[in-house]
Amino acid sequence: MVLLSVLSMQVQAWGNSNSGGDDSVFGNTFVRDWLSDSKSLSFKVDGCVWGYVDDSEEVGCLEDESEDGTTNWYMMANCRRPQVAFSVYASNSGSTSCSSSNFVESFVTTSGVSEFIYYLQTYDGNFNYNGDDSYGFDNLPNCESTNYGYLGLDCASDGSFAINYYNDEYCVSRTGKTYNQMKYLNKMMKNYESCNGAYSYGDDTDYSLVHQLVYYSEPCTSTDYSVCKDSAGFTERSSSSGKAKGSSKSWSVNRATGGHKSWVTKLKYSVGSLFLLASFIMFTGILFTNRRRRRAMMMRKYRQAKKKKKRDRARRESDGQKSRSSSKRRSTSRSRDKGGVLT
Repeated sequence: MVLLSVLSMQVQAWGNSNSGGDDSVFGNTFVRDWLSDSKSLSFKVDGCVWGYVDDSEEVGCLEDESEDGTTNWYMMANCRRPQVAFSVYASNSGSTSCSSSNFVESFVTTSGVSEFIYYLQTYDGNFNYNGDDSYGFDNLPNCESTNYGYLGLDCASDGSFAINYYNDEYCVSRTGKTYNQMKYLNKMMKNYESCNGAYSYGDDTDYSLVHQLVYYSEPCTSTDYSVCKDSAGFTERSSSSGKAKGSSKSWSVNRATGGHKSWVTKLKYSVGSLFLLASFIMFTGILFTNRRRRRAMMMRKYRQAKKKKKRDRARRESDGQKSRSSSKRRSTSRSRDKGGVLT
């Protein structure tokens, strides 16, 4: 029961705008007071972006299942098609200029270009679409197989719309060739790239236009698409996040470099460094001392060997002399013996 109560409280805090909580802490806040509190709103189209869709099956992407194999999973999970990015401006005056001071938020559609144009035609009395276009706004190809290959609506490099060729049946891989530059569609969108009044206070028709556009769209920032602008709430959260990261990094660096070390820790490091230095000096001294000792021992052994060699030579010479003296005496004795016999 406790767990259910906690979950119920979390759901109410997330989805119920009357919960009393501050929904601005979430990235995509559901509470936008400026929609009802502002006396006038304006919007302008920022361009074409390759955005996510809310119904992947309807626009020709893989269905939400794995029958096609896990190798194609990324195609169904990241189904994208050309979407319209637009910015909304609000103020408490009779008319709202599209200046930075009046900017509230940027959005990107999720239902496609055709739906965006449909709401313009339905709720904007100034809507004008040239019927000479070979493709009506309600017949824009998302991804179709034709005699010319796979065709689908795409975003050009300048943010305009075009129908391009694709290599695959899900229109994920582009060939780089253009089939139709959609000049009538781009001309109509060009009119909305300037500031357009969306509604005046009490005008239900234009009021519904803004609500329809916002309701079927998602907030976007410059991080998502370069043409989107950052709202004040996003900038504030980013700034706070950056400060927190900077503070955390500074704290980590201070800890790593000893910025918060006490005098006891410093003393330990000093004593340890002294012991390390003393150990190095002792090792060096022992190394040189042993070297001198080994050298002295080698010299002594050399001298001893040299003396022994001299003694052995002298002994051999003495023995030789004795041997020669004994031989001489024996020969003299034999000569005397022979002389006595002759006599």
